[in-house]
Amino acid sequence: MAQWDPAKGRWKASILVGGRRRYLYADKHPGEIGKKGEAGELEAESKKRFILEGPPPLRPGSLNEFVDKVWWPKQVAEHSFETRRNYGRIYKQIIEPRFGNHLLGQITYEDLQVFVYDQSRGDKQIGPKTVKNRFAVLQSILSLAFKLRRIKENPAAGVELPKTVRRKARRDLTVDLGKKLDEIFAGTPYEGPVWTAQRLGLRPNETCGLRPKDIQVENKWAIVTIAINRQKNETKEKLKNKIEGEHRQIAIPKAWAQRILGYWNGKAEYIFCAAGGKPVNPHTLSNRFGRICRSHGLTIQNRELRNMAVSNMIRAGVPLPVIADQVGHTMTEVTMIYKDITMDQSFDASSALASMYGPDES
Repeated sequence: MAQWDPAKGRWKASILVGGRRRYLYADKHPGEIGKKGEAGELEAESKKRFILEGPPPLRPGSLNEFVDKVWWPKQVAEHSFETRRNYGRIYKQIIEPRFGNHLLGQITYEDLQVFVYDQSRGDKQIGPKTVKNRFAVLQSILSLAFKLRRIKENPAAGVELPKTVRRKARRDLTVDLGKKLDEIFAGTPYEGPVWTAQRLGLRPNETCGLRPKDIQVENKWAIVTIAINRQKNETKEKLKNKIEGEHRQIAIPKAWAQRILGYWNGKAEYIFCAAGGKPVNPHTLSNRFGRICRSHGLTIQNRELRNMAVSNMIRAGVPLPVIADQVGHTMTEVTMIYKDITMDQSFDASSALASMYGPDES
């Protein structure tokens, strides 16, 4: 259905192309186009037709044609909106540019193996789970084509998926970088979540899920009760399985508690809210955080604020079991991942031991 867009001053209509919604504009309402005037001729103003500029014609027998006419209606259309969106994004951005115009019978095992290799060894160095998720979409398409006898054999069968992938070394995120982030986000709606996450070591959903009643100020410190995920979404049950219980408690200085409570507007259920009073969405927070940091020349993501907190606690000499309990790690082995970026402590320990043996070894 067409709607009037006051910002552009034109009529707007939407169509669904390959699982993605596209918006197209026209000067006249689609219902008025083709309407005859009193003289039985088309009105001059309605000659501008509402043209839906869709994708180019599908190549017969191609992967694009099979996806558009068979795979999407039969296997994807019945799934939830979130699943359809993810499938559509993976196909449009990753699979279609590479295999879209290929005939189904021309896609070989070697092509798919090279595709997997390029994904796991590319410049972005994505993880094996992401590679498997992307390949699963292509595998689903080819498996259906083989089941319907559109191809004689399934080239996706037997493709080796990556078990490990080379990772970029973790960056040393120091307190100085945290102070710079405080300056960048000062006065923005995301000042509170950013300040809190890098000091308490919280996940984005834990930060956005803080409530005023979760902070209890006592004589020496303040107790913060952190929910695994209070905001309702599809990941709630998954997060419950990762950490025993639905919440954990940590102690923080009174000054921190007073500052966190200072971001509360006094009415909302959650502490960190947007301009309209709704709680800050974790996904929106992560997207805006990355965008603002890039505008200041920083390549840091929102989830790395938690890494910064763990790294600085290790640098301060806090025992690993205490850090693991503070940030919600189920095992100290997880916390050990961060020790490779704070080797100055290891050097201090070795230097202290060497000094005990004499000046020749120190």
